[in-house]
Amino acid sequence: MTKNFYVRWLLAFIALVAIDVLWHRVVFGSWYGANDSVARVSNGFLAPIIVFILIADVLFSGALLYFAGAVSEKNRNYVLNGALLGLVVVGYFSLCGYALIPNWNPAVGVADVLAGVLEGAAVGWLLKYWSRGITV
Repeated sequence: MTKNFYVRWLLAFIALVAIDVLWHRVVFGSWYGANDSVARVSNGFLAPIIVFILIADVLFSGALLYFAGAVSEKNRNYVLNGALLGLVVVGYFSLCGYALIPNWNPAVGVADVLAGVLEGAAVGWLLKYWSRGITV
């Protein structure tokens, strides 16, 4: 893997963290706090263990760059490929959560999947931007 890949991975990671913060804290923070009976909540807002969120975003951004990027080089559907990978990864997590955790709220699962699709599409857009020969 090249230096350029790692720089792109860092930028994709930053994009995912920004979307996570906006989605889970700013836009829907109090909704999650009120509707997710299994989440860590403080003062009515999600209160995750940040280090694990960061590790998840490192892994997810790397997977998006590697897997969606590889497919997109062939079919050029960067945003769609990223969105589909977001759907698969977060959808898998949400379905397993619903199957295993008795108090899992399906509405929260749907909201998480939508966030995953948005995150995947955002990184797909970055891949499309970079594919035009624009380096970082």
